[in-house]
Amino acid sequence: PFYRQQNWFAGSGWCPTRSTLLNILTAAECALRPLADYYRTQLMQEQVIARRKVFDCRTTYTTNGQIPIDNNDVEQLMKQVATGRKNWLFIGTADAGERAANLMTLVSTAHRNDLDVWMYLKDALDQLLAGSTDYESLRADVWKQSHPEAVRTYRSDERRDTADRNRLTRAQRRLANAKKLEAARLAAKTTEAEQQRSKPNNARP
Repeated sequence: PFYRQQNWFAGSGWCPTRSTLLNILTAAECALRPLADYYRTQLMQEQVIARRKVFDCRTTYTTNGQIPIDNNDVEQLMKQVATGRKNWLFIGTADAGERAANLMTLVSTAHRNDLDVWMYLKDALDQLLAGSTDYESLRADVWKQSHPEAVRTYRSDERRDTADRNRLTRAQRRLANAKKLEAARLAAKTTEAEQQRSKPNNARP
């Protein structure tokens, strides 16, 4: 929301009006829109190729119960949509919605590639305003290779630690379930044996 951006700028000594912020945001989105459109085009092409080449890989989980069916890395990105849903409920116009979608495409891509979002957007915006049309070099994964100082290496460490923790949790859960199942089997056998012993002997001497 603009009022939060106003408070943020006020902390640095500048108090822009909401109309000024809207003009800045609109101008930045117009400059970045070709890059966002390029991302979408590349994504659609990659999805078509992936569907043709790796269909078997995507169905491997049906033959191996240890392979998860979900893709948590992608699903976690949907939290951004769920978190901002209330803010976008009154986004105003269709143009504003498209503008927000374009900016979110670039921000999410930078975040997914462990980049400093501000550094990436600023450099991309500077090059686009300078007249550059080399969108390939502005792709986050390509830009990342030429700007190692913008890579937040701690993000990969966080993901690795989270993955290790999740694997440990799943292993502990499977072990606990196996112990419960074994205890239930032993209890059932014990109960059955006691019932057999407690049955009256009807045989006559």
